Amino acid sequence: MKIIVYPTDTVWGIGCDIYNEDLVKKIHFIKKSDETKPMSILFPSIDDLLDRLNGSFPFSKEWLERFFSLQSTLLIPKSFFKKEIPSWVLADSSFVSVRFLKNKAIDLIFSKLSSPIVSTSLNITGEKPIVEQGDALTFFKQYIAPQGDFFSNEESSLSGASSTIVKYENDHFVILREGHLVDDIKKLLKL
Repeated sequence: MKIIVYPTDTVWGIGCDIYNEDLVKKIHFIKKSDETKPMSILFPSIDDLLDRLNGSFPFSKEWLERFFSLQSTLLIPKSFFKKEIPSWVLADSSFVSVRFLKNKAIDLIFSKLSSPIVSTSLNITGEKPIVEQGDALTFFKQYIAPQGDFFSNEESSLSGASSTIVKYENDHFVILREGHLVDDIKKLLKL
C-alpha cells in the first residue's frame, strides 16, 4: 500500500498502513512534523479495535459507535491493548489515539487493506488542515503523487473542525481538544 489521502468526517486526512515504518516516517517528512509525535490510528471497524483490546477495556461496541459518531478521537492507555502497536506510531506515548468512521472512501481503503492505518490531518504542521477536495488534490499532487493514492468521496461533507480529542485514564475522561460536537460528547461522557 502507498500513502493515502482521504476525506474524514472533519478534515482531509493522510495515512498509511500502521505496520509500514518507512511510510509513517515519510508522512512525518511530508507534514514537516516531528517523528516523536504519536499518530492516531483509524480502525477498519469497531470489532477490529475491540479484537485488539484486552478484557479490561470498559466500553461496549454500542458506546464506541456513539462516541465515534461525534467526530471524536479517543486516547486510551496502551495497557488495554493485547496486540502490540508499532513503536513508530506511538513514539514515546503510553496512550494510543484511536478513531473509527465510515464513509465510501474509508470503506474503499479498507476493502484493499485489512490493517488499521495511521491517520492525521492533511496539511503542513502549523498550517490549517485542508477541508476542500480541490485543495486536498493540489496538496496530493505537490507532495505525494505518484507514490500515493487519492480517495475522494463526493458525498462527504466535512465539518472543517478538528476532531474532539478525549483522553481516558484511571476511569476519568479529559477533553484535550474541543471539536465541532464537543457539547454532545460532554453529554455522552457525563461531564
